[in-house]
Amino acid sequence: MEPNAPCYFTPGGGVWIKGKVVEYDAILGVAVCEGGGVVEEVAVGNIRPGGETADVEDLVDIPAPHEGNLHEAVERSVQAGREVIRDGRVTIFVNPGAHLDKYLPGNVVAAPGYTYPHLWEVPERSVSDLQATGLDQFIVPMGVSGSGVTEVAKIVLRYLLKDAKDTARLTGNVGMLLECFGNGRFEGNDNSSMFQRVTEVGYDAAGAVISVKVACSNLDVDMGVLTDEHAFHAFNLLQVGSYPDMFSLPRVGDLAHAPFSTADEQVAITNTLATHLHFTEDTIHSIFSVLAAIQHIKLYLKTTQSEHTHHAATLLSLQPEPLAALCADPVAGRNLCRELYTRVFHVIVDRCNEVLRGSDGRRYGSVFVSDASGCFRSSEAGWGELVANSGYETLQREFTHTMLDGPYEKCLWEGIQLARPVYD
Repeated sequence: MEPNAPCYFTPGGGVWIKGKVVEYDAILGVAVCEGGGVVEEVAVGNIRPGGETADVEDLVDIPAPHEGNLHEAVERSVQAGREVIRDGRVTIFVNPGAHLDKYLPGNVVAAPGYTYPHLWEVPERSVSDLQATGLDQFIVPMGVSGSGVTEVAKIVLRYLLKDAKDTARLTGNVGMLLECFGNGRFEGNDNSSMFQRVTEVGYDAAGAVISVKVACSNLDVDMGVLTDEHAFHAFNLLQVGSYPDMFSLPRVGDLAHAPFSTADEQVAITNTLATHLHFTEDTIHSIFSVLAAIQHIKLYLKTTQSEHTHHAATLLSLQPEPLAALCADPVAGRNLCRELYTRVFHVIVDRCNEVLRGSDGRRYGSVFVSDASGCFRSSEAGWGELVANSGYETLQREFTHTMLDGPYEKCLWEGIQLARPVYD
């Protein structure tokens, strides 16, 4: 290990940093490394050679993959404008939003003059490979927030379900509902996903769609509930005036261009809850009552005006005194807001899976489509973000364990029955 040799190092197993070796002690098996403003003594086991991605054209060509050089290769792919990376059974779209105008609803033919890769060719090939091998396939849009990750996931699902019209319509309505309760406005992206969603499309041996299921995880409740400027879209529905018994909540931010902030959009959401998810009118009203109660609790934490805990208690059918005593502790009040919203979200996800369920008994295999929170292309991006947004043959096992097994086990714990992905 030569002095000044380029390397990647990770102090204490944290984020990989690109830098160089300053000193090396072969007896102790440690080296002093410098990079990214950090000078650290690092065990040799936490150091990897650097510079090996200089001539790499694609992720699959990295000889010894680890977070540092993988992240650099992803960055190079983005800078080079490569949209699709595929190897084995994992397909990754990188910052795919540049050509979304070519995929209008109802159009399933590649636009004239448009060269590969085409977003519909990828799911078509995934289904073909599934039929040929019987092995589950994975489609993973990835990129910075606002780069089209959610829209590409919807386009891919629309294509996968093009021959199952009723299922496609239901899946579209479920997707709209999950966006309303799981997405929000965030730094230049009016519809930023604040949770990770994996949609499983199950096929029989003949290639027909027989089931659709959704696994949701990592809901960013703090960002979507405890802040006003980045609130979930669902809170916008309280601002349009259809719920006069929610005790006059003040308007939060500029809703002129915010999704789900008009009376028509509110009607669409409530119709989906009633018609497709079969919630009763009382249950729908209870859902919005919980949202309004959260807003009143937040207002109390901000202003300490007792009328807000009284309103929240009424909306939650509680006695106001115990609620006021709980919210006197700001930490307890915020925790209550988190718990209330998380329960509402998972009640909706559970019901989505109930109405989407199909016949798993004939399942030959599945195509999994990821819609993960947008990551940021920076050296500080963590391994969890990276694995949740990328994958290829060498890292396929880590990818499936991180992205699929975690949500799978969580869904089982919550009583949602999903087929375990096969990736060996």
